Amino acid sequence: MLKQMEGMDFFEQEKLISKRIQEAYLKVEPEFIKDLDQECSGVVDKRMESTETSFGNLFLKYYFSRVSEKHLSIELKSNIMSGMPVVKGTRVNITTILGYLKDGEEFSAIEEDFKITKNEFEDVLSYTINILSEPYE
Repeated sequence: MLKQMEGMDFFEQEKLISKRIQEAYLKVEPEFIKDLDQECSGVVDKRMESTETSFGNLFLKYYFSRVSEKHLSIELKSNIMSGMPVVKGTRVNITTILGYLKDGEEFSAIEEDFKITKNEFEDVLSYTINILSEPYE
C-alpha cells in the first residue's frame, strides 16, 4: 500500500484527499507510516469494515492528534469516546460544544452543563480553527 501511495496513483484514483494533504502525508513521520501500513495491510472482512479501518479515517485521526499537541486542553485517546477529540480529563467531545454554539447557546450554558473553564472553551475554539485552517497554511 505504501508503494502505491508514494506514486500518488492511490490518491488520484480514490480522490481521498486534496493536494495539500497529499503533500502533508509525504512529510509524515516514518513511524506513523509504518503503523498505517500495518493497519491497512490486514485482510478486512467487508461485513466488519468500519470507518476505523479506512485509510482516510486513520489519516484524520493522526492529523487531529498532531494538531491537538498544540492545545493543552484537548486530548484524543482511543479508550475515551472512541478517540474523538475531547476536553482533557472529561468525556466532553468537541462536536458537542460546537453543537451548543450552532444552536445559539452561550458559554455560560456550556460551562453549566459540562463544567469546563473559559480557557478550555477557548482552546476548543482554537483547536477547531487550527483543524480547519492548517492544511491551507
